[in-house]
Amino acid sequence: MERFTSQQMKLCDPADEKRLVTLVRLASQRLAVVLESNEAQLAAPRVRAFFSVRSNLPIPTQVVDLSAPGCADRIVGGEDPAQWGFG
Repeated sequence: MERFTSQQMKLCDPADEKRLVTLVRLASQRLAVVLESNEAQLAAPRVRAFFSVRSNLPIPTQVVDLSAPGCADRIVGGEDPAQWGFG
């Protein structure tokens, strides 16, 4: 599998290189990084989806607020970035 760096995937703000990045799998079978936690609903943060598990390919990034009314997506588990080749 091809290795991607966080800068290539634009996962986080380059000015904040020391920020801990949490990789999660969504019910929509996309991988995402947690951008911002939601104190009222810890299991429903804002995330940036960037990779399709189904196609095993990068996808256009999309910020998803999992706590937004009508949002059908949810986190189904954490993922090991090394397993996916993300450096």
